[in-house]
Amino acid sequence: MRVALGSDVGAGTGFSIFKEGLQAYFLQHLLGADGLPLAAGHLLHLSTAAGAAALGLGDVTGDLSPGKQFDAICVRPPVGTSLDIGLRHAGTPEEALGKVFALAGDADVADVWVGGDQVASGGFVRPVGRPVSRPAPAGRRTPAG
Repeated sequence: MRVALGSDVGAGTGFSIFKEGLQAYFLQHLLGADGLPLAAGHLLHLSTAAGAAALGLGDVTGDLSPGKQFDAICVRPPVGTSLDIGLRHAGTPEEALGKVFALAGDADVADVWVGGDQVASGGFVRPVGRPVSRPAPAGRRTPAG
């Protein structure tokens, strides 16, 4: 059975992948010895590559491998927020990623790319630069084109 995190169907506690990751982390801790210890890296994998694999899209998207569709976000919290302060004081990349899952929300997502096209900037969903293209389902888009 494939396991992944998702937030697009409203089956969890909300539509934020950050919130769903945090809930998965809490649930596993509540299960005690029966739970799986989820570190921040596990949550990132479950919300990216595992999700793509569960949908049969692992060869198209889900990670930043060459030739795969470039889908990504840039998390840039407002200055002085809990996430901003936490990230500035994170001792390791794993700790920083954990703070993102614990503290981030929609307002912290500054930029979004789908299929190599930037579709949001400055926290606003809107076309940026060139119009958003719609590649054929079998086509692959990369940042280079």
